Amino acid sequence: MKSYGKLVAALVPGWFVFAVTASAFHVFKNPQNRIGVAVAIVVTVPIIVSSIWMAASGRFRQFTLSLNPRALTFIQSWRVLGVVFVILEAYHVLPAGPSYRSA
Repeated sequence: MKSYGKLVAALVPGWFVFAVTASAFHVFKNPQNRIGVAVAIVVTVPIIVSSIWMAASGRFRQFTLSLNPRALTFIQSWRVLGVVFVILEAYHVLPAGPSYRSA
């Protein structure tokens, strides 16, 4: 079980670095203001991969079910907060970044 913990502890920061790097290279730029396919892919890939992994591996499922529910709820609350900020920006309640402002 400890090996799964180490693997997950490496995958999460790795995915974060990937997302920040992709953002720095403007992969998520959406000048047409349409559905952001790149953002949708980056958001759904970890969910799909972890779901398949849980379905395929009993040991990984056991590892995930052994995690502290309070810690998982706290982590999820940060994700919900992030979605709220994206929605507020979409409705122009919050300002977008400087590279997305229209003239």
